[in-house]
Amino acid sequence: GYAKPITKNFGFKPYPGTLNIEIPGELIELRLQLRARPAFTVPGFSHKGRALGPIHCYACKIGKIPGVIVFPERSHHGLNILEVMAPANLRKTLKLKDGSQISVEILEQ
Repeated sequence: GYAKPITKNFGFKPYPGTLNIEIPGELIELRLQLRARPAFTVPGFSHKGRALGPIHCYACKIGKIPGVIVFPERSHHGLNILEVMAPANLRKTLKLKDGSQISVEILEQ
């Protein structure tokens, strides 16, 4: 449900799932500012009897890898978690472990 619109709008087929990045407290204000900007919104849908809500997407880069920061309308994560989709499994591709540091560049849409 999310893959086709993301592929069409951002130019890559997203790897299933997201990389959840814990951000420090001083960056939460930037997260809130980003979320206040206009976004590309993917409507919600049902899959195997489960309702999945809309997501709001912002173009980004993780190193040289294109991605999207996603803000689900329904999430169990707090404000300190940033969810990112990319065309590859970022954890494996970037050899990340819990606690690894990573930079995410927000792009203009």
